[in-house]
Amino acid sequence: MKKEIQNKITVSVIITTFNRPIFLEKALKSVVNQTYKNIEIIIIDDGSTIDNYKIVKKFYKEKIRINYLKLKKNSGAPYARNFGIKVSNGKYICFLDDDDEWLPEKLQKQIEKFKNIPENVALLYTGGYIKNAKGEIIETFRPAREGKVLKFLLEENFIPFSSVMIKKKCFQNTGMFDTKLYSCQDWDLWIRISSKHYEIDFVEEYLTTITKHSLPSIGTSERAITGYLQFYKKHFFLFIRNGLQNFLFKKYIELARSFYHKKKTMKMLECLFYALIADRRAFLKWVRRIRERR
Repeated sequence: MKKEIQNKITVSVIITTFNRPIFLEKALKSVVNQTYKNIEIIIIDDGSTIDNYKIVKKFYKEKIRINYLKLKKNSGAPYARNFGIKVSNGKYICFLDDDDEWLPEKLQKQIEKFKNIPENVALLYTGGYIKNAKGEIIETFRPAREGKVLKFLLEENFIPFSSVMIKKKCFQNTGMFDTKLYSCQDWDLWIRISSKHYEIDFVEEYLTTITKHSLPSIGTSERAITGYLQFYKKHFFLFIRNGLQNFLFKKYIELARSFYHKKKTMKMLECLFYALIADRRAFLKWVRRIRERR
């Protein structure tokens, strides 16, 4: 029976959610309204205390396979996404955050693109819009990088998470989301995909809508900053091999300043140590400038 399902389903859409039923309903609606219908929707409820199922069951009347799975406890988005990948049946995997949405032709355009590009392309992303909590468009993002993009990816995470379509088989070589990282889990995965000699491409049209909330950014929290430190340590030698010693030095100095302001002395010193190792000459110049100011 499982093989029959696998043969019929081309795209598995994985939505992780936690206590946001209003957003979830909009996200689900945008998937159900896709022009491409050979899909399954896998909703991983990451231990919500609010009843999300009453939202999900509204969509059971649609002629699309919907699989709602609730975790016993809140385990974090990377764990929930990995769980979704493991139970998926599609040839391609798409991720959609519960507060983001797709335009109707998103999946259709990506499937068509995959049919006409080299086999070693493992990931497609799209252009799109960034909206505020009121639903107003405040920015747009247009894809620009394609092919062997590892060095560009090391410098910047330019791939919007909810825009990607990935060949499921590539997870066998790259692994899934790193649940040990406190942040940067998607960036880490894109880098592992690119470093395994896969290529990356894009659909230029604006097909994904990202919601930017007015709440304080999670990226400024101590946990998120620690995630960046974990990320740069994990890929330290990859940065060095790609000639990004000075770039890495600057990132460690930025993190050291962040930990200094949060009064996390040991983490600040760890960042300074890695800054020294990354680019000794730049580090010594930086120390001299600090001394001169005093």
